[in-house]
Amino acid sequence: MARTYALGGIGAGGHWYGRLHPFLKERVRLLKAVGITRFEDKHDILESYGLTKDRYFQVVVGGSLPNAFFEGIDVVHVASHNQFHQAQTVECLEHGVAVVVEKTLAINEAGTEDILTYIQRNGHEGRVAPHVHYLEKALALELRHKLWPWARQRSGKLVRAIATFIEDVSEDDLRRQWLFKPENGGIFMDWIHPSAMLANVCGAHFASCEDAIGYVVNPAYDPANPTAIEAHFRLTGPNLAPNASATIRVGKGFPPGVRFKRLRLEFEKGAVLELAFTDTEKEIETGQKGNWVFDDQGSVEKGRATGPSSYELLVDEMLGMIEKRKAPLSLAEMREIYRPVWLCLAGVDQVVRADASQVDDLMQRAIAMKP
Repeated sequence: MARTYALGGIGAGGHWYGRLHPFLKERVRLLKAVGITRFEDKHDILESYGLTKDRYFQVVVGGSLPNAFFEGIDVVHVASHNQFHQAQTVECLEHGVAVVVEKTLAINEAGTEDILTYIQRNGHEGRVAPHVHYLEKALALELRHKLWPWARQRSGKLVRAIATFIEDVSEDDLRRQWLFKPENGGIFMDWIHPSAMLANVCGAHFASCEDAIGYVVNPAYDPANPTAIEAHFRLTGPNLAPNASATIRVGKGFPPGVRFKRLRLEFEKGAVLELAFTDTEKEIETGQKGNWVFDDQGSVEKGRATGPSSYELLVDEMLGMIEKRKAPLSLAEMREIYRPVWLCLAGVDQVVRADASQVDDLMQRAIAMKP
């Protein structure tokens, strides 16, 4: 019988763990958790995960993790605020456990280089990985394994990429206003997914950020920091044409009903591949995984993605790291995934407190997928 491994959750009462828990099943089970709130304040949700008060550790914000938390733990899922990920990842590795970190290992370029160097120098490669869940969505995997090589063979190199990932107001995001703060990487970090797919699936190296504008779309989310960004990049790479470019628009807090997540790839022989992604919650509820359309100058082919949830694959990755079989990303791949975030953050030269007409203009450009 296969062994069942013990998971420790940092931030297990919040957004990310609620998605992960249904997929743990028999191979990994949540044994302990750490949080900054009292057990009583999270009693119902923690109890639903099978956690009792003796296996929950309350810590002060930014404080060290207690040694008792690590006893009997094989892997830790770090889902705290981004600004604490770097220190908490190091603590976990120093306690000899594998680590999966939601979204990012650090919140700036210097911190990322520091932790990647630490991982390499201390022999932790293969024991830690960020979870950038769109890379493992069924549609992204279809792009990686089928659509990208197929389109490249038929239509040549990539000339331009256009991505729009925007959402309307949600109660969940209103509770997570910390993610818009610079100390947590901001909105482009939160919506790292389109640039991550371009870097990791298409092999695009983000050479420069030509311009980037931040928009305060919804002051209820954050009255000062951008809740949307529109950015233009120059790309290089063996599968990309000279002067290849990317236009990426991401944001949250748009008017009700506005949920649009698409990636368009334009090739040098005139073909266009467009991928329409489905919300993670909708995927889990309905089983729909998104669809794609390939238009080769009027000759159109379509398809729907199928496959497991990205969170089911996350459990497999946990097992691979615990058992020292594999890691989902190399250090070099991690560096390339985060490069566009740092370029964008450095490239934002203005932040617009958008009025209704400016929000509408941005939204129309985004939905029309304008270059």
